[in-house]
Amino acid sequence: MHNIESYATSLGLTIDKPSIYENYYPIGNFDYVTLSVGNYENQAYYAHWQDVINMVFPLLEQKNIKIIQLNHNLQNKLSNCVNLENPIEPNRLSYMLRQSKLHITENGLDLDIASYNDKNIIFLDKENSGNLTFPFWNKQSNYIYLNDSENVKNINKIKPEKIAKHIFNFLNLDHKIEFETVYIGDNYQNKNIQLIPDQQNDINIPNGSLLVVRMDKFFSEENLAKQLSKHRCVIVTNKEIDLNLIQNFKPNIHTIVYFVEERDNPSFVKAIQSMGIGYNLMTYLSEEKMEHKKIDYMDCDIINQAQIFKKEDVEELKDLDVNSLYYISNGPVLSNFKVFKSVCDYENKTLTENPSLPSQIKENLDFWKEINNFHILKKIDINSN
Repeated sequence: MHNIESYATSLGLTIDKPSIYENYYPIGNFDYVTLSVGNYENQAYYAHWQDVINMVFPLLEQKNIKIIQLNHNLQNKLSNCVNLENPIEPNRLSYMLRQSKLHITENGLDLDIASYNDKNIIFLDKENSGNLTFPFWNKQSNYIYLNDSENVKNINKIKPEKIAKHIFNFLNLDHKIEFETVYIGDNYQNKNIQLIPDQQNDINIPNGSLLVVRMDKFFSEENLAKQLSKHRCVIVTNKEIDLNLIQNFKPNIHTIVYFVEERDNPSFVKAIQSMGIGYNLMTYLSEEKMEHKKIDYMDCDIINQAQIFKKEDVEELKDLDVNSLYYISNGPVLSNFKVFKSVCDYENKTLTENPSLPSQIKENLDFWKEINNFHILKKIDINSN
């Protein structure tokens, strides 16, 4: 029973269609799809909206259809869409939704208003309560409840291309999707830009973003200092860094990630700890090799074991030829004025023109170190979908 029916029954009332006094909103003279995410929080409930948008954007742009993201409070703004910067009252929201070609939502008042306006709707919710909150007033229009249609309880298991396909279908756009999700790593949505500090040029990064400086791949204190003078950085290192440099740029150091290797320097870790610098200790060494080192770090934070995955460790990959698959990473790697999709591709010397597009995997050790940063896909026969 829908929530509205429950309220009506308990209160002895008859359900009638609501009315809304609309106010004009100057949105512009173009067709658009509306998207409302993170209704009660500043974070979207579904983690992969950006991947969905990236899939549908090229064709929608070609058809001059915009995507308007309605939640002005959304912490991580979505690219390739129009993000509203100011709150929108329900009467103006109704005007916008009535003009929309399709409404996509994570559930909330906007779903009810879209249903009142009899719009086609795609919705999901983290509580799996669609039987209580489905679009009650839809008459001629249709809706898709993604939790049911994809038969999942964890909404982040819904594959982005499935949502993209529903969007194309509702908009009557003929488009074949070339890739199907195989695996999405737990760290894939933590977007970042990694820098191998073998270059001195200025790097433009989005406001609020962190630059990850990989001193473990190329050690240059001069280039590190240049980046710290401009950006807030995470430093990844397996060597001691000049403590004067760290002290001078302390406000711009978010965290130091120190990898404990066979040749290590516990005094460096103790020094940055005494300076109040946030740090994480990591190692790829075996438990046996670490046993005699632990006493040196007894007064420091715990040393985390970094895992190098194997194919059989990843259920979705164990029966597949990994090198026949494609992937997208959680952010580019910059080195010597070149762009790579990942450290894996940096080691393979495989450049990328567009890091947001899938490219074929060339497996190496860094691929298995980084696998939690990846969205892995397989190419499918476009004549079959």
